[in-house]
Amino acid sequence: MSSLANADQPQSMRLPQTLEQSRQIRTLEPDCFIQARVRFIAEYLENQFPLHALTVVDFDCGPGNSSGELREQLRANQVIGIDSSPDAVEIASQRYASSRFYSWTTDGVEIEPASVDVVVSTGLLQKRSAEERRVALQAISSWIRPGGVVCQQRG
Repeated sequence: MSSLANADQPQSMRLPQTLEQSRQIRTLEPDCFIQARVRFIAEYLENQFPLHALTVVDFDCGPGNSSGELREQLRANQVIGIDSSPDAVEIASQRYASSRFYSWTTDGVEIEPASVDVVVSTGLLQKRSAEERRVALQAISSWIRPGGVVCQQRG
């Protein structure tokens, strides 16, 4: 039985196994669901402004599953992945270690105000308390450039 399915196992024992499975299962091969979700964003944004040389924040990036598609389909110069899990950030940074187009953080403090064109999040509103949402939305609103876009998708 996989560690994901074994609810009787203590979470402290499941997490390392789950992270290892994520490393093994999630490669840089395309995921059709992720491609379609990002394509929807790209098609919407193409009607808003030209897609080239963008700075994109992948908020709650997890192990970076959407980050490669965001860079490719939004033609981003830089994708900044943010996740509160240091383990997820470590996995993402290992996956994209050979690329200069990505940076990873657990808090986003190094993001300059008004420096981001697009923030993409799947789950921001569902996974956080009201106070955490308020803090996250304040940070996002400080990062976004005038005319920038915040895309919130339900995960």
